[in-house]
Amino acid sequence: RTPLNGVIGFTDLLINTDLNNEQLQYVTSANTSAHSLLGIINDILDFSKIEAGKLDLEEVETDIVELAEQTADIVKYNTAKKNIEFLLNIQVDIPRYIIVDQIRLKQILVNLLSNAIKFTEKGEVELSITFEKEGDEGIFTFAIRDTGIGISEEQKEKLFKSFSQADSSTTRKFGGTGLGLVISQMLAEKMESKIILESEVGKGSVFSFSIKKPFNTESEKDETAFTNIKNVLIIDDNKNNRIILHDILAHWNIKSESVDNGISALTLLEQGAIFDVFIVDYHMPFMDGISTVREMKKLLANKYPEKKPKIILYSSADDAQLDKQVKELDIDIKLIKPAKISELFYSLNKLSNNQIPGELAPKNPVSAGVKNNNELKILIAEDVSLNMLLLKTVIKNYYPQAKIIEAQHGQEAVNLYKRESPDLIFMDVQMPIKDGFAATREIRELEVDTKTRVPIVALTAGALQSERENCMQAGMDFFLTKPIEKEKLLEVTELIFNPEDTSDEINIEIFDKASLLNVLGGDESLFKDILKEGAQELSESLSQLKLAISKFDEAEIATLLHKIKGIALSLKLNKMAAKSELMENMTGKSALRDAFPGLEKCYYSLSKYIKSGF
Repeated sequence: RTPLNGVIGFTDLLINTDLNNEQLQYVTSANTSAHSLLGIINDILDFSKIEAGKLDLEEVETDIVELAEQTADIVKYNTAKKNIEFLLNIQVDIPRYIIVDQIRLKQILVNLLSNAIKFTEKGEVELSITFEKEGDEGIFTFAIRDTGIGISEEQKEKLFKSFSQADSSTTRKFGGTGLGLVISQMLAEKMESKIILESEVGKGSVFSFSIKKPFNTESEKDETAFTNIKNVLIIDDNKNNRIILHDILAHWNIKSESVDNGISALTLLEQGAIFDVFIVDYHMPFMDGISTVREMKKLLANKYPEKKPKIILYSSADDAQLDKQVKELDIDIKLIKPAKISELFYSLNKLSNNQIPGELAPKNPVSAGVKNNNELKILIAEDVSLNMLLLKTVIKNYYPQAKIIEAQHGQEAVNLYKRESPDLIFMDVQMPIKDGFAATREIRELEVDTKTRVPIVALTAGALQSERENCMQAGMDFFLTKPIEKEKLLEVTELIFNPEDTSDEINIEIFDKASLLNVLGGDESLFKDILKEGAQELSESLSQLKLAISKFDEAEIATLLHKIKGIALSLKLNKMAAKSELMENMTGKSALRDAFPGLEKCYYSLSKYIKSGF
């Protein structure tokens, strides 16, 4: 897989360079083919592992809504390319947290959805999740419905056989190994379930399976009433999407009406109907969403000149031209289909002028600006030269003045750490002579004397929870899986190098320097020593807290949060103290996990301030 990861990584980079149309087509085809080949290799490896009985499920508490939305993100652009509707239909009162192997469950869903999209040329593909309580557990049913070509009774018998497809022409037309469904069925059986197929030729198919799992309803997201939103108009030509949106809004005590085209919406408004928010689909017959909004705004400006309509536009794809039109028309929010509960909740909160819960607010995008820091030093420990070159290229694109230090194994990484004192380390976990775990532990021991802590990012081919925990136990701060995605890598570097403020002078909301100096009688030397020592203790405690949250060790979490709050109060780190206290009152792993980055940002703001030389 290593050579393929290189092909994928470098073609990703090449796509973003100055290419003519023909070159872009060639590179995109190569990138797509590499992804396809990697998928085939992964399928064969998974199949071999399952057949040999070497695949064990790793069940952890999982936010089922978040998992479904992440799954949708993986496949949604394929539906947009084929101009078919993609629906995400999650029972509105489903318990959010389920004990399940999230990686393998997502693998089944992605396999089934990818197949559904592959064999559907028009109409829609839907992922639905329903729940039924049974004793202390719950039965969660997942169904993937499509309006594709359908499957005959004769062809059904071949579907779940290794390296087999419905007929030989399928491979020629659509590609694939025929392993996807086999692996999905094997994984479902490991979960004590079975994939059931219902299909009619020419009309479509439904693949479904149910799993019985423990769940909990603690720390559900606070879906309080939207004070200024009582009535919403849904404008969408897809009946099923209108029903999904209606059910979500009803769950939040918001009334809604719906129409299937822009002309009907304008007629309603002409008749005097009043709505607090409009949810408008972009792709519709007669009038598209942009034309509908334009005419609605004209009509409403004449009727209610003092009131600006609040509008959410839904589109199946990200399109630069559409973004331009959205800006010109002053549309409040644009969302990508399928409709997601979390995004809709955040959007309505924003339009309602309510305070937005931190865990629901979308993550800040990575800054596009190129960094110019002549003093920045980044150590990469990686024994595969192809991976080393790829990492160097991505980093140099965004940090052109940074000094890149290369280590081929763990012992060399430790030696270079001692000599160079890097600002950041990327550490491969599997290396000769000394692996990444051992190298990280040795670096952390050395830091006890220096009272510093360098951020270490683990690079690994595995994505299992146990591997994440091994990395954190060794003292690593972040975790990236191969092939390394440029966006995720840059999210990490942005957090470390640009945590909250862009200046070297730290914001008083984060750190009240004057108060601490006053407590210390104005002794600048003592001030610097105490701040360095406190930062070291905070760094270690945050690393331990991240691991404790991962394991959901409630006693350890409480102890560490109390310690972090105490240090923050002593150092006059006001924002960190407030966030720690807020987390002390949280219950449930998901809420704590979502809040943790806020503490990290405060710490990296302090770290940046210390590195600036005070």
